[in-house]
Amino acid sequence: MEYEEFEKTLLAVKESCARVDKLSDVTDCDLFIDLTGPLIDQIVGLLEHVFEDDLSWISYWMFDLNFGEKYVPGTVMTDGQEVPLKTIEDLWNLL
Repeated sequence: MEYEEFEKTLLAVKESCARVDKLSDVTDCDLFIDLTGPLIDQIVGLLEHVFEDDLSWISYWMFDLNFGEKYVPGTVMTDGQEVPLKTIEDLWNLL
């Protein structure tokens, strides 16, 4: 997979998650999350398989770091080295 396709996929998932969150807030109903969650999980699983991401960095970046928005410098370390994980490009470089 080339970077451009990776970026396009992650941006599409991010946009979908944002729309579902907004719909859930407006309707005060989690039905949209229940309907789209399995598909998003499948996309994440496929990306993790393609990149042999056994440590689930993709899932971590998307969900724990809210697509990098919650990243704080110094919070992600591998082999004693700080790893930036703010942007899609940072995630790409880590993978």
